[in-house]
Amino acid sequence: MVDRPKPSIERHEILLKVKASAVNSADVRLRKAEPFLVRLFFGLFKPKYEIPGIAFSGIVEEVGQAVTEYKKGQEIWGLSETTLGAYAEYLVLNDKVRYALKPANLSHKEAASVPFGFHTALHFLNKITVTSGQNMLIYGASGAVGVAAVQLAKLKGLSVTAVASSKNHTMLKGLGADVVLDYKSEQFKTLSHQYDFVIETVSKLPAQRCVELTKENGSLILVAGVLWQPLQANIAKLSKKITIITGVAECTPELLDLLKTWFEQDKLKTIIDRVFTLENLSHAHAYVDKGHKAGNVVIHIN
Repeated sequence: MVDRPKPSIERHEILLKVKASAVNSADVRLRKAEPFLVRLFFGLFKPKYEIPGIAFSGIVEEVGQAVTEYKKGQEIWGLSETTLGAYAEYLVLNDKVRYALKPANLSHKEAASVPFGFHTALHFLNKITVTSGQNMLIYGASGAVGVAAVQLAKLKGLSVTAVASSKNHTMLKGLGADVVLDYKSEQFKTLSHQYDFVIETVSKLPAQRCVELTKENGSLILVAGVLWQPLQANIAKLSKKITIITGVAECTPELLDLLKTWFEQDKLKTIIDRVFTLENLSHAHAYVDKGHKAGNVVIHIN
């Protein structure tokens, strides 16, 4: 923890007083520089940006002279995916940061827990066309992307089978999952049913198994797959006609506005596992590293 001068802004920028952030899988990957490709974009030998943190929710402190859409006192949420900086009391918003007005019915802690998981899930679910009677299996359903995918898939009219640790089954059923399976159970290990869509959110289910669970002419979505998992899946599907969807999820203000509308209409819910203070950020990362969080881990910045 260090003290720094309050940031100054240019004419086209906004100064945000950050009230909450979060620790997501992307924050962990950036901290560890894993996979190695992270270093090519965020610093080869040391971090390119000294202040980490991607997700944020806060209050407009100051607006530049050229800013007309926002004003002091408004509440904003978003993602700083390329320049980071959300683990601080103040964050400069410019054209490199994706932000919008936050949902009025969410606290800052709730709002900070939403953008990463929900924008990622929505990005990938927007790539599929759903018809009546179709189903989806979501592996890693209790994580930030998973809990978002369960809810968004139900909004699309899909029947959802969620795969997660047994301790999270009640929570997932409360979010609308039709069937919930324990990833450690024989029931799942021997599962032979195939699904129109399979979404793997944590890059832990072997590619061959992902392909096996996907119907002929179905779609396999690899949310966290980096290089090896998509490559292995493409090899595994040689004898089967399925579509593999992967890549980087792009966040846009329009997407954030859509999520804002759905949250304000009570169509979606936030799931927060634990809240840590900024002073205990290292403990928050250590907790997320264990790989057992349910939903989101939030950082309260006071």
